[in-house]
Amino acid sequence: MAALGVSRSASVVGGLCAVRLASLRELFQSALVHVNTPLIQQVLAEPKWAQRLTDADRRGLLPLFWTHVNPYGRFERDMNSRLDLLPRVVTVPG
Repeated sequence: MAALGVSRSASVVGGLCAVRLASLRELFQSALVHVNTPLIQQVLAEPKWAQRLTDADRRGLLPLFWTHVNPYGRFERDMNSRLDLLPRVVTVPG
């Protein structure tokens, strides 16, 4: 590794990042399955879709679609006002 200009510690850190990314990807996929399965079940419960889908269509359904997901959230910005960037003081009761 040192011959390539990458220290051993950098490769370890890179490996840890890869493991964390894989774990996050698995968590994201699990969450999608958890949310999407009831959505698919609702659609398949409608008689119109139950009659329209073939067995091959049903076998091809996967709960890993994510076109309805916005991983960045929704941000609305009013260009006529300034952002409140001052730190807030939070008091904890007790």
